[in-house]
Amino acid sequence: MKLRYSEAELADIAAAARRAGLTPSGFAADAALAAARGTQPPASEPWREALTEVMAARAQVRRFGSNVNQAVRALHTTGQAPDALVRAVALAANAVAELDEAATSLARRLR
Repeated sequence: MKLRYSEAELADIAAAARRAGLTPSGFAADAALAAARGTQPPASEPWREALTEVMAARAQVRRFGSNVNQAVRALHTTGQAPDALVRAVALAANAVAELDEAATSLARRLR
């Protein structure tokens, strides 16, 4: 089965799929089955959205950590700490602590 959507329709489906924690294809399949069976279509689950956002933020912090590692590498190579190293490490540590707290809070709500 091939489905065709306008760009606007596809954007709407992609947004709804994200809210439901599904891929656009998975969302479309679940919605079609729900319509055929007369049941409820996939619904947005706020905790899934929150989890997705925490995971995306975690990925950003990991990238930031890579930048800190590069600065440390420069420190080891030259013997001179880049100006922003201390601040970068503090910001990274704070961001990781906040993400850990958010993930723990979210996990508690899921129990």
